[in-house]
Amino acid sequence: MKRIANWALPLLLIGALTTPALAQAQQAQPAQAEPKWKDNKEYTDYMLVYDEKDPAKKAANAEKFFVDHKEADPIALTHVFKMMYLGYANAGNWVKVLETYDRMGTQAPKLTDAEKQQYTQIALVAAANSKNNPRTIEIAEKVLKDDPNNFNALITLSGVLSSTLPTTNPQKDAQITRTLDITKKALAQPRPQGVTDAQWNPIQVQLRDTTCLMLLNQTKYQESISECQAAIKLNPKDGYAWYWIGLSHRAALIDLSKKYNEAVDKYNANRTADQLVLDGLRAEMQGAEKVASDKRDETADAFARSAAIGGDAGKQALTELQKIFEGTPEGTPDAINRLIESKKSQIGN
Repeated sequence: MKRIANWALPLLLIGALTTPALAQAQQAQPAQAEPKWKDNKEYTDYMLVYDEKDPAKKAANAEKFFVDHKEADPIALTHVFKMMYLGYANAGNWVKVLETYDRMGTQAPKLTDAEKQQYTQIALVAAANSKNNPRTIEIAEKVLKDDPNNFNALITLSGVLSSTLPTTNPQKDAQITRTLDITKKALAQPRPQGVTDAQWNPIQVQLRDTTCLMLLNQTKYQESISECQAAIKLNPKDGYAWYWIGLSHRAALIDLSKKYNEAVDKYNANRTADQLVLDGLRAEMQGAEKVASDKRDETADAFARSAAIGGDAGKQALTELQKIFEGTPEGTPDAINRLIESKKSQIGN
C-alpha cells in the first residue's frame, strides 16, 4: 500500500492552553533589588514603560528605552525586557515575541531560570501562532528538554511533526517514529488543571488521529484501526478516522482479493481432478470469496461513514467507495448514495 504523505486536519495545538502559559508569566515576580538609576531621564523613561497600559505601546516604549539607555543597570534592563516581552505577547504580536525572545540572553541578564522557562513556553505559543514550523519544532524541543512531560509542547510538536512529514526516506520514517513517540507521550499525560471537556476532547481526538495516521504509514493496520476507533468514541463524526479505517481495511482487502483470485485459478486449473479434490478446491474458493466479501463490506462501511460525514476526508472516501464497487450493481450512483444515506442516521447526521 502506498503510504500517506500528509494529512489535512487542522492543528488544534495550543489554543486552549495559551492563556495559562501567559498568565503564569504575568504573576507577581519575586522581589528584586531596585535598579540604580544613572539620571532622571533614565528613570523617567523607565516609568513611561511601567505606567503604560496599552500592551503595544508598552512594548514600543520599552524598545525605545533599550535604544536610549543601553548601559542602564542590568536590573532595570531586565525589568524593561519583561514588560516589552509580555507587551508583545498580550498584543498578539507573535513575530515580535519571537524576535524579542531571541534577544533574551543579552537584554535580560537578571532573568531567573524559572522565568526563562516561562518565556520559552510563550515563545512556543508565538511560533505556533505564526505558523513558523521550524521555530515551533526547535522551541518545543527546548521546552521538552527542561520539562519532558510538558503537555503544551508535546501536543504542539505532535501536530507540527505529523503535518510536515518529509517525502523521502530515511528522513520520513524517522519523523514518523518521532511523531509516534511524542504523541503517545502526550496521550499518557493527565488533563491540565482548568482545561474543560470542550477543550480537552478535541485535543485527545487529534492525538488519536495522529497516532492512527502514523501507524497507517507504518502499515500497522490493526493498531491504526484501534487508534482511530478510540478517536471515534470521542467524536463519532470524525470523518478522517473513518476514512483511515477504510484505508486499513482496504489494504487487507487487496490481499484477500488476491487470495480469492488464486483460489479461483487453482480450481479452474484442476477441473479434471477427482470429485473429492474438486470439492476441496471449491470449498477453498468459496471460503476465500466469503472472507474477501466480508472485508469488502467492512471497507465500504468505513468509507461510506466518512462520506456521510462529508468534508475533505468524505470526498476522498467517496472516491474509494466508487472504486470498490466499480462494475457492480452496487456501484451505480443511486446505490452508492443510498448506502451513504443509510450511514447518516447511524452517525447522527
